[in-house]
Amino acid sequence: MGKKESGIMLATLRRILDALGKLVEVVTVAVTLVELKEEEAPGPEKKAEAIAQIKELVAPLDLPPFVANNLDMIAGFLIDVVVGVLNREGFFKRS
Repeated sequence: MGKKESGIMLATLRRILDALGKLVEVVTVAVTLVELKEEEAPGPEKKAEAIAQIKELVAPLDLPPFVANNLDMIAGFLIDVVVGVLNREGFFKRS
């Protein structure tokens, strides 16, 4: 692999990592909004609602094709991670 190809790969990787960082922020906001709603819903329903909100929030962003084409999978994984961390930290108080 030449220098030019390496530079392109590195730039692409940076774009993907930057997009994932933004996506973590958006996922955290979406999960929080869904969790703080008054009505209770089963986990899969809340996850689907959060994914719908995430898609809406990231629509204006210029996501790299890898992230855009795998958004449902990536968002689903990040939702599981964010919910796990927030639950472990006691962020959501259940009555």
